[in-house]
Amino acid sequence: MKILIVAYDAHPCEGGVDTYIQTLKSGLEKKGHLVDLVSYTDVKKLNQEDIKRIVEYQNALNSEFKGKVPEHVIRTEVKRFIHKQILNSVNSTYDVIHSQIGLLNSVIKEVFPNIPLVGTIHGCIYSETLMWEKNRKNAEFYKEYDDEAVNIPDKIITVSSYLDKNLPLIVPEKRLVIHNGINVSDFQVKQKNNQIIKIATTGNLYHLKGYDILLQALIALKKENLLYELTMFGDGSERDKLEQIVKMHQLPVKFKGHVPREVLQEELPKFDVFVQPSRLENFPFSVIEAMASGCAIICSKVNGMNEQVQHLKNGILFEPENSDQLSECLQYMIRNREETKRMGIQGRKDAEEKFSIDIMVEKHEEVYRQVAAIYSTTNNTSDGLCENKGLVNQNHWDTLYENLDIYKPAENDPFRVWINEHIPMGKGKSCIEIGCFPGRFLTIFGDAGYTLNGIDLTPKVESMPFYLSSLGYSIGQFKKQDFFSLDYSTTKHDIVCSFGFIEHFSNWLDVLLKHSEMVKENGYLVIEVPNFSGFPLRAMRMFLDFKNYEGHNTASMYPEVWEKILSLLDFEICFSGYFGEFDFWIDEIPDSLTKQKLISLIMESKPFFDSIDLPDCHIKPYCGLIAKKKTSKSVSAILTNKSIQETINNIVKKATREDQIKDLNIRKIYSFFELWCKYMDDKKVGRNL
Repeated sequence: MKILIVAYDAHPCEGGVDTYIQTLKSGLEKKGHLVDLVSYTDVKKLNQEDIKRIVEYQNALNSEFKGKVPEHVIRTEVKRFIHKQILNSVNSTYDVIHSQIGLLNSVIKEVFPNIPLVGTIHGCIYSETLMWEKNRKNAEFYKEYDDEAVNIPDKIITVSSYLDKNLPLIVPEKRLVIHNGINVSDFQVKQKNNQIIKIATTGNLYHLKGYDILLQALIALKKENLLYELTMFGDGSERDKLEQIVKMHQLPVKFKGHVPREVLQEELPKFDVFVQPSRLENFPFSVIEAMASGCAIICSKVNGMNEQVQHLKNGILFEPENSDQLSECLQYMIRNREETKRMGIQGRKDAEEKFSIDIMVEKHEEVYRQVAAIYSTTNNTSDGLCENKGLVNQNHWDTLYENLDIYKPAENDPFRVWINEHIPMGKGKSCIEIGCFPGRFLTIFGDAGYTLNGIDLTPKVESMPFYLSSLGYSIGQFKKQDFFSLDYSTTKHDIVCSFGFIEHFSNWLDVLLKHSEMVKENGYLVIEVPNFSGFPLRAMRMFLDFKNYEGHNTASMYPEVWEKILSLLDFEICFSGYFGEFDFWIDEIPDSLTKQKLISLIMESKPFFDSIDLPDCHIKPYCGLIAKKKTSKSVSAILTNKSIQETINNIVKKATREDQIKDLNIRKIYSFFELWCKYMDDKKVGRNL
């Protein structure tokens, strides 16, 4: 697979996220994957035009918001914009993009809307901001970035089972826990015959790492007259302050500053004990590296460290911020050398069995395969126009169609009425439906005199000619074939149509262009998809039929966007908008009794929905477009004009971004809705008991 990892800061750099990236990248590459890393380091590759845009954007933000929002928020938004320019300069295609920070997710999706996105949540941005921004109101600007971390990716990886209480709720189906891993063999355990116990700690010397707590514990330890030596590896803004404390209290502490990883691999196995006193932590590599080095661990009972350290088995846990308790833990380790040695041996064993790079890489590969399967990417077609990126597996359709019969729509059917209003009679002309089974819409064109053709991947497509000819229709060709393997230069028809098709692809624009390429001069393009774009219909779908909702690309459900695109391709728009009376259907009945009741209420409320005065996009169940091709020039020829191509891409990017915002806002409510349904279901079960 070809994988793009996107990081926020310049890399390489200090810290666990950099270790995660470098470890994962090297592990994937050893297994044959092609992995690129894009980070803030790439800003130096931008051209003068990009730099000019960045300066203009920064000036605009300062002009509009300086003094109204904290300066660090403006800096963050500028950095996001810089990353957008960096990503726009990337000209390779990827199977998967893996984001390392939530605040870049919307930027990534805006630039690469049709590539699967995996996001790793290394921590809660809002909680981390509260560690240095004492004004809670200022910190709340960062909550939106946590929303993006949770809601935009196709799959979310968390490095521990723990979730920060300030993070938005994550849909369970989207989340996977993959513990950080290291190449354990890089750390060779050595025989430890230290006369006095040697203690180490590694990390950036920042407030949230809690090194002041560790020094307070050592001050309390002085009265015990115990012999030990602490070595601190790392640098940071609190180093001067910590050195002053050490000097003032004459503590046996050495500051080594930042050292290369290779030096740590050599030095850590010399130590007996490793301490991680953090105020906030997720699943630190430093603890795993210390375990691999055979050190007994002392760490605060914070977040993912509870999953790394088993109390009194491979280390000791103490309550966060409690220097007295930490002092007691240190005393225990110093006084009980054999027990400390035993914990170190167990830690090495745990690192080998639970936190190896092989386990970490294998689990990431599985996630990448899952998101790639959702988008169902296949090889490019010969004309290079697009590739198949289906959101729903073909097996789903084959199962759905197993017992589905072909039937003709009634005379008052909204599809028949809509088509007959805009499409002329077509005796002697040809019509093809893409994704044609079960063929009920083709019968409308058959009644208008068109010769019927179809293409579908389901095996039952082969039975359609027999049924349709028995109704007296003129039959052309029906193929069990992938739509994307057609030769579009020779396959031309007077009517090219699809119903509920393009929305099942992440690259819906490419699918639309393929449709339009098949239309003859003066022929018609007919497109319909269900409408999930308006708030009521989108919310109903997401809340009550989530799995089905996830199989639809809601960014494709905007007829006004289709209209703009097709107008640029020399099509005359006959109809563009929404049609039909309110309707609601469910792909799969949910297990939740509360949801079942809500579905019944919606079904019973159809007259109400039909009567209320709302814009069509909010209440009508179908999106439709009918357009007439005015030129013999092929779509691919028109798209050689780079200006038209760029305009179309910008139209789609804008629509995709706006749709993502809608989706994000409703997903915020969805998490609470799920909890409410569970609460209501539990109450009903309680009453029944």
